[in-house]
Amino acid sequence: MRTLKTRFLRLEIKLQAKITTLQICKRNLRKLEDELAAARKVSSERQLTVTKLYKSFLQLQDYNDRAKTAEEDLKALVDSAMAEVDMAEDATTKDGSGYENGMA
Repeated sequence: MRTLKTRFLRLEIKLQAKITTLQICKRNLRKLEDELAAARKVSSERQLTVTKLYKSFLQLQDYNDRAKTAEEDLKALVDSAMAEVDMAEDATTKDGSGYENGMA
């Protein structure tokens, strides 16, 4: 009978140790799940930031292309206007005076 009680007590102690270990594991699991959720949130926020940054980069690239095109168009207009002015000056100075109205 004593051996049975002793055996029972030992099994009860082992069971209690396993229950304690299980509780610790559950606590650690909850902690890890919370940390994982926090890491996922941070990762999601960072992904959103990277997406916004990439979108801004693409917009900037588009604006640079547009500015370059506008600059080229403006240069072409200026060159065209200068050519017209040069032709007009050539036409008005054919009388040899060197001035548009022919007077000095």
